[in-house]
Amino acid sequence: GQTQACFLRERMVDLVAGHLGLDPVALRLHNLVGADEQPWSLRTPITFDNGDYHDALHRVRAVADSWPEPASDGRRRGIGYCTYVQMAGIGNSTVNEAIGLAIGGFESAILTVGPDASVTVRVGTSPHGQGHETSFAQLVADRLGVDPRHVVLVHSDTDASPYSAYGTAASRSMAVGGAAIVQAAERLADSLRLLAAERLEASEADIELIAGTARVRGGGGEVPIAELTRWAWRGAALPGGLTPGLEERASYDPSNATFSYGSHACRVAVDVETGETEIERYAVVHDCGTIVNPLIVEGQVHGGIAQGAGAALLEQVIVDEYGQQTTASFLDYLVPDTTFLPMIEVSTTSHPSPHTPGGMKGMGEGGTNGSFACVVNAVAAAVPEVADRLTSTPISPQRLWSLLQSAGGLDLSSSSA
Repeated sequence: GQTQACFLRERMVDLVAGHLGLDPVALRLHNLVGADEQPWSLRTPITFDNGDYHDALHRVRAVADSWPEPASDGRRRGIGYCTYVQMAGIGNSTVNEAIGLAIGGFESAILTVGPDASVTVRVGTSPHGQGHETSFAQLVADRLGVDPRHVVLVHSDTDASPYSAYGTAASRSMAVGGAAIVQAAERLADSLRLLAAERLEASEADIELIAGTARVRGGGGEVPIAELTRWAWRGAALPGGLTPGLEERASYDPSNATFSYGSHACRVAVDVETGETEIERYAVVHDCGTIVNPLIVEGQVHGGIAQGAGAALLEQVIVDEYGQQTTASFLDYLVPDTTFLPMIEVSTTSHPSPHTPGGMKGMGEGGTNGSFACVVNAVAAAVPEVADRLTSTPISPQRLWSLLQSAGGLDLSSSSA
């Protein structure tokens, strides 16, 4: 429901701005919670963690202002905006119980470092295209100083994976499941530093784990991590009360949800004679806390924008008077393809979550939440004569053409907004 709620609010903001004769961006900036006002508590038991919403909107506005004016081709043009905050990472378990959601809010991870310094990561969350095999490996490798290629992820196997309270949903895999991985990896890193300090006759605080070695900061010796792992598994004369082997299990139950956010802008061209809409330019500024893998984040934003824009302009399930679905195949049900969207300009900011180990926030739904409303607002800006009536989707060519025809006295000259 986040996408629909965002659509209702963002269309309403634009409608209010139009009736008051205000710039819709200025109206948003006037009402957004400031960075210095965070954390911000609502009347409901929800508290936004942190972020700079004004900065994201200013930045995306600057990008939109830099777009060159297109040559006149008889079409109407308009620029639309959308700003949203996404609550992600359902939990904690006690809160779930209190609101009647009879399911835990925690996630678990089991990390095992083998004698050869390879790492096996067993998780309860299950990826279906988000790139967990890459990003989870990075979380581990960054903390243990090993090569990400030597990290193996085991998932979706109930014989081997730890119990998952909720699974992969609500943009929680990284913010909750990833946080459990961070906790387990940091405990293993402490064990490796203890072993290295004993071997190098140094303080644990001075040991850093980098590129397969444990070394003393500022010089003073180093030892291969694989040598330390072999020592740990042999179990002879381990320091500091360590027990043989290197394995840690962590269960993370979030103290609060995370709140990622973003601002979108797009320019559309509307052919008022046919009702056809083309998305010409698109930009987004997105914040999801600590960014583990920028390419994966950008890819998920791209995919989300395609979903939201497709819902705004194309996608619709139609059922006839007999209850028969007439959009039962992709011959009839329209979805966005590679020609539907322009190159998307993605910029990121990073305000790490104060609650999540590692600082990650959820981000999987952000692209969809913003693009659905942003595209409709752009169409409304292009054809202000019917803006008040653009309150449902999809804005198909037939629907928009019909609205334009009913407006009467429509000026068919091209314009830009």
